Amino acid sequence: MAAIPLPARGKVPNETLPFGARGPATDWDGFDEALAGGPVRNFNTDRIKVTNRGIEVVEKHTGRFGTDEANQIMIDRLKAIDAGKYTATQQDLNFYSHELREYVRYRKLGWEAGVPSNSDQARQLWLQTHTATLDDYNLPMHADELLYHPDALKALYGE
Repeated sequence: MAAIPLPARGKVPNETLPFGARGPATDWDGFDEALAGGPVRNFNTDRIKVTNRGIEVVEKHTGRFGTDEANQIMIDRLKAIDAGKYTATQQDLNFYSHELREYVRYRKLGWEAGVPSNSDQARQLWLQTHTATLDDYNLPMHADELLYHPDALKALYGE
């Protein structure tokens, strides 16, 4: 498969992938759209608005994975954005839209809450839905710097 050019610094362009296409995050042998909650879609962050309701969904979804300092930093940032304390960065919009879409994929697979008790099944569920969601927004597989604000990256990498 030919490489798909990536957008500059996480800015998600319009019309990047045709419905069901495989992009940089799902271009691996084990990817299965049936296990990912459906085909890759063609979304962007152009019209994303951070709302209290959306933040509640992000909290519900990320909470299933346990305490995570980087995720909490991002959620706190989203709350401050919703309160008008500052403007969303592209990382904020990418994180918010990614977690909302990943939640939809989990829900489509019957996991509105929780994760499989078998750790291998839980890992496979996350890997399939996570990579498909990255491709939904034309983000590469290892996209931490595109999903997390620099303050959250410090927590993520233990700095």
